[in-house]
Amino acid sequence: MDDRWGELSPATLENTYLKAKNCASDFGDRKAAAEFFIKEMVYRRRKNWDAAFTREADVSLRNRAKALGKWFGNNVLHQTCGYGERLWRVVYVSSVAVALWGLMYATVSKGTTESTGLAAQDSSGLLWLLSPEGIITLGENMYFSMVTFTTLGYGDIQPVGATARTLAGLEAFFGALLVALVVFVLGRRVAW
Repeated sequence: MDDRWGELSPATLENTYLKAKNCASDFGDRKAAAEFFIKEMVYRRRKNWDAAFTREADVSLRNRAKALGKWFGNNVLHQTCGYGERLWRVVYVSSVAVALWGLMYATVSKGTTESTGLAAQDSSGLLWLLSPEGIITLGENMYFSMVTFTTLGYGDIQPVGATARTLAGLEAFFGALLVALVVFVLGRRVAW
């Protein structure tokens, strides 16, 4: 066997997988086309990484920054939705985000307040969350996190303090992006 495959650049491999994807698509093999597309994007990410950190002196700082930006965007799409081919990744990232935000509401902020006036108790550490009151408070914060993530905003629980309000705003923005990724992934599946 030749060792010449190890000598191919990421740009060459990206182009090869692009051609393979197009051929598979032309023959109606959607599954193979999707896998070739993922490989194409992996090599595009490697190409941009190499362009950002090349040792060639004639590459401008602007071109390096552009390549790094493209690498970052490509990496985000890889991690969050598998380039539009992995619906389970979006669901997984969304679930982790809701859980992390719920924990942050319960631990790093003043928490949330129910419309009945019953405030979530201040925690005195992560071990407090294992107490019966802590589990109830964590559950309320997880519920608030899910409502905020999906931007439903029932209004029965509100964030308390600037930290919790900031977290809620960031979570709503992040949730809207991930919901858009679900639509993107489902749209790609229907388009094939």
